[in-house]
Amino acid sequence: MTTKLLSRQTDTVTTVNAQSKDIAFFTVIDNTVMHAQARVMAIDLVTGKGKAFNIQGAFKRYNGALEIIGSRIESEFESGDPVTGAWDATINHDDVTKRLFVTVTGALNSTVEWMADFEVDLYEA
Repeated sequence: MTTKLLSRQTDTVTTVNAQSKDIAFFTVIDNTVMHAQARVMAIDLVTGKGKAFNIQGAFKRYNGALEIIGSRIESEFESGDPVTGAWDATINHDDVTKRLFVTVTGALNSTVEWMADFEVDLYEA
C-alpha cells in the first residue's frame, strides 16, 4: 500500500546572541521517503533587521535508520549586513528520535525572533 501525506507546521522561537534552537519538529514513520521544505523568516527585535531562508531537503527512513538523501538546497535573502549574515537556518534530522526539524542560529549582540513554516511530503511504501 502506498500513501502520500502532507504535514505542515508553523512555529516561532527567540534566540539571544549566537544561540541555536530547534523548532518545527516532524516525527518520521518507517519505510518512507520525504521531501522537506522550510521557509524561515527572522527579525532583530531591536534594530528591525531581517532575513529569510528557503530550505529544501530529501530524507528517507528505512528499517529504522533516518538519513538525508543528497544535499540540502538553501537560499538566503538578506541585505548583506554583517549581523544578519551570521544568522542561519537549516533542516536537520535526528536518527535517535526519528525526527526532522528546523535549526535556527542567531548572532552576537542580537535578539532574533524566528518563524518557520515547515512542510513535509511523505511517501510510504
